Amino acid sequence: MARKMSSRSSRAAVRGWRRPWGGMRPQAEGEWDRLVRRVRRAGGTTVVSHEILAGAKPAEARRALSDLSFAEVHVVYSARDVARQVAAEWQEQLKHRRKVSFRTFLDQLRESDQRKTTRWFWRVQGLPGVLERWSDGLTPARLGDRQTLLARLETVR
Repeated sequence: MARKMSSRSSRAAVRGWRRPWGGMRPQAEGEWDRLVRRVRRAGGTTVVSHEILAGAKPAEARRALSDLSFAEVHVVYSARDVARQVAAEWQEQLKHRRKVSFRTFLDQLRESDQRKTTRWFWRVQGLPGVLERWSDGLTPARLGDRQTLLARLETVR
């Protein structure tokens, strides 16, 4: 049976990668190591999923893959139309107390403004970059899309 551990994945990534995600850093202390231990104990197929994982820097992705080297790791990226993601990301920023108009946010994205917020957007939305960072040491058979993941999960039920 597949187990999904997304509820703790965000806190684990925040702590493991020292991200200030929505002010969660204090609550995230030690979560990455706890998540890795839970995956190890779970055995079988386990899904660790959260959007923050897409923003991992190369060293962070390598660390995550190394920490999970006891398992057969597959990287699955589920992408949505980038135009829809622009509005969604702007809303997320408002939720995290950033005060920026939609027009300003669009201008920053168009200009490839190097503020942290727009760098983050392009890092997590840039499919080639995400897959490059997360595929280090993985065979092509361990990279896939959502359909691949669903097919794999059906075989383990």
